[in-house]
Amino acid sequence: MNNLKQKTYKAFAWNFSGRIINMLISFIISIFLARILEPSDFGSFAIVGVIISFSHIFMDMGLGISIVQGKNLNKYHYGSVFWFNISLGILLSLLMYFSANLIASFYNDYKLISYIKVLSLLFVINSSTKVIGARLQKDMNMKLPVKIGVISSVISGSIGIAMAFLGYGIWSLIIQSLVSAIINNALFVILNPYKISFYFKLSSLIELWSFGFRMFISGLLDSVFINLDTLVIGKLFSATVLGFYNRAKNLNNLIIKNISASLMSVIMPALSNIQDEKERYNIVIDKTLSIVSFFAFGISGLLFITGKDLILIIYGEKWNFAGELFSLLMLSAFAYPISSVLVNILSSQGNSKAFLRLEIYKKLIYSLNFIFGFIWGIKGFVYGLIVVYTLSVLINIFMATKQMQLSAKWFNTKIWIYGLLAIIAAVISYLISVRINNIYIHIITASISYLGIYLIINKMLKLNAYNLLLIEIKLLKNKIIKNE
Repeated sequence: MNNLKQKTYKAFAWNFSGRIINMLISFIISIFLARILEPSDFGSFAIVGVIISFSHIFMDMGLGISIVQGKNLNKYHYGSVFWFNISLGILLSLLMYFSANLIASFYNDYKLISYIKVLSLLFVINSSTKVIGARLQKDMNMKLPVKIGVISSVISGSIGIAMAFLGYGIWSLIIQSLVSAIINNALFVILNPYKISFYFKLSSLIELWSFGFRMFISGLLDSVFINLDTLVIGKLFSATVLGFYNRAKNLNNLIIKNISASLMSVIMPALSNIQDEKERYNIVIDKTLSIVSFFAFGISGLLFITGKDLILIIYGEKWNFAGELFSLLMLSAFAYPISSVLVNILSSQGNSKAFLRLEIYKKLIYSLNFIFGFIWGIKGFVYGLIVVYTLSVLINIFMATKQMQLSAKWFNTKIWIYGLLAIIAAVISYLISVRINNIYIHIITASISYLGIYLIINKMLKLNAYNLLLIEIKLLKNKIIKNE
């Protein structure tokens, strides 16, 4: 237990620190670009950015996660997935390249053609090291990916910033993405701790495919629906409206999804390692769900009351409407990290059928929200997301109860109590700071009052997550003192 705990914490620490650094680099680049470009420029690039998202999910058709979850794998499993990824990467690059004119015609924006053709290279570039990344994740070895990620981010980020200053606009982000992918994959090949397997056996591929295919369909559905809002809004509304929405959504993803992704990248292999030990498995889920809920609702509430001020300070007055949308988006931001824990319960135990069924249910509900957007505009769509994502968490809880054979009450008491506390803290904080006109004083007052109230109530109620964090802080403090 202690060995798994130490390995998991170490992996999380490396992954989290790497994501924070990469997040800061991406954040700095976005500030430069947002102050140089107009919202309409970001609207056009948002459509192209969907390609970057799809490039990751299509790379191995779910076979990477099969490697993470699988047992007793050999050189034929790794080699077969390697060659499959390379072949698929080449095919997808060609398909995207020759589809550029069709996509640009659909959006009536022919500037997209050159952007799409250049970014189509991402498919073949990223296909070469998916197996290496999966093996590192399986072993919870996050040190190497973090180091490589930081190096590629610093170099490509510097190039992106330089190009932005020189007036290259959207191309600065496109080139930054390509350079990052090239450096990242080159370093993975050079520093790879495993012997690259070039063997191929169709039976080994099929063996992994039985689990991986359903996970791929789930991931594909997730990727399509995550980006569907950009595609539909880009068609229904102006590029400027899409630019406002995409800027708000990207900052939301930068803060919420990057943080939770670090935790999820180590939870999956950790749970897979103890999937047959029910007592240990339940303890890990108990602690993880409590801590994630504590942070998810806490951060969502904080950014809801300060979101508009944050956007104005960072990006300037022209992004005022994006600030309103960002603040509203934060009302549903809690759902992503909590749902990530719940769906990992299914995927870690190899229940890909339940995982796929779960994703289909959620996507059907999500699709209905476009009706709100069509009738009431972009704000109607964002308000609808609050309902959709709340329902998604409830569905995830229902499926997790069946998987773990625990009551819904067991899950609900570890999740929604933190949401209630966040609401109480947000309301009191709003009443305290509502009459403050100075934007800087307002954001400081609202932040301090919200965090203070949220933490005090957690302490008074002696909730599980708060106590766990105190214990870990004390252990870390003692370790530091001991080392000194």
